[in-house]
Amino acid sequence: MDLTDLLGEAADDAVGQIEQFARALLRRSYASNPFVRRWEDDIVQQVLMTAFDWAGRVDRGEAVVRNTDAWLVRVIFNTKNQTWRRSGAGREVEVSEPVAPNAEARPLSLTDRLALRQALERLDGECRELLVRFHALGESANAMATAYDLSPGNIRVKLHRCRRKLLVMHEGASTSAA
Repeated sequence: MDLTDLLGEAADDAVGQIEQFARALLRRSYASNPFVRRWEDDIVQQVLMTAFDWAGRVDRGEAVVRNTDAWLVRVIFNTKNQTWRRSGAGREVEVSEPVAPNAEARPLSLTDRLALRQALERLDGECRELLVRFHALGESANAMATAYDLSPGNIRVKLHRCRRKLLVMHEGASTSAA
């Protein structure tokens, strides 16, 4: 026995209300998100299926929903996120590699080069290796990700953190030398 058997014609009203609520929430909360606009029908359909599944569980005494509005908002949010992950929409974004400095860039002074070298020597081995492979050898984040068995995004985060550490160490070395 499912919800439509229990409610009869009232189930049609429930479907309409849930659908209307889900569409209104999606449109209001994610109006500028092209993914939600493109997948809205699929998200609403999945929300309806989840709602009916849970309604059946509640009817059988297997589940309890204390605040249906809050529960429905959570179902809509989770369904949107699951649909987004499954569609691979987040993987469509291309992240470009950092651009090499242009020829007009000011060369480092001897003092700055020495302070930078000292800061590099004080960095831990992993950071030093990542920075050298990426900046000095020109290895891509994708190639490094394969070598380290990590995602390219994880490599980029590690590079960012290592650059930040290097900057702090370089600033500390240059202020102490002055």
